[in-house]
Amino acid sequence: MFDYQHLIAAWGIYFVVHSIWASSAFKGWISKYIPSLKSWYRIIYNFFAIVLLIPVIWVYKNLANNQALFEPEMILKVIGYVGVLIGLYLGMIGFKNYSLNEFSGIYQLNNHHEFHPTLLNTDGLNGVVRHPLYFAGIVIIWSYFLTSPTPNLLISNLCLTIYLYIGTLFEEKKLVADFGVVYTQYKKEVSMLIPVKWIWNKLKPRN
Repeated sequence: MFDYQHLIAAWGIYFVVHSIWASSAFKGWISKYIPSLKSWYRIIYNFFAIVLLIPVIWVYKNLANNQALFEPEMILKVIGYVGVLIGLYLGMIGFKNYSLNEFSGIYQLNNHHEFHPTLLNTDGLNGVVRHPLYFAGIVIIWSYFLTSPTPNLLISNLCLTIYLYIGTLFEEKKLVADFGVVYTQYKKEVSMLIPVKWIWNKLKPRN
């Protein structure tokens, strides 16, 4: 059996390894010293991102004293499951603005170089939040918590939310470097993860 500290440590180790693999510095090191792996980098990255979740899930499943923090009422469970469905729908809609081949690594394998978009896509859900897939993920994990409010899920959700937020800040720096003033203006108009600006624009009175 594991305790809460073990679960936090497991997520922490996973995030550190994941961040190293995702960093430009590590990609550059691979390109320089193991160039034969460059085209396979994204596929290998995705593979290890999944495989390394196995020990985290093992700790998650074997957490001691994992009784529910409270017994959710039926209405709360319904809200939670509806929220999960909404999150999944948002994820599917949001993914339309991204390349499945690039995400999976097929593009890099076939073209032997990274995918570099030349235009900033602000259509669809990208006009609601700048990172719609992360937003959908947050909706899913916290909606599911309403249906099963256990300590392991609460800890995992907090770890994932914090990591997503920090990771998004680093990703934003890269996007500013790639798109310059266009992305800077986009940041002023559209919220990063939670659609505060979009909601405000919908609710504010029209002149």
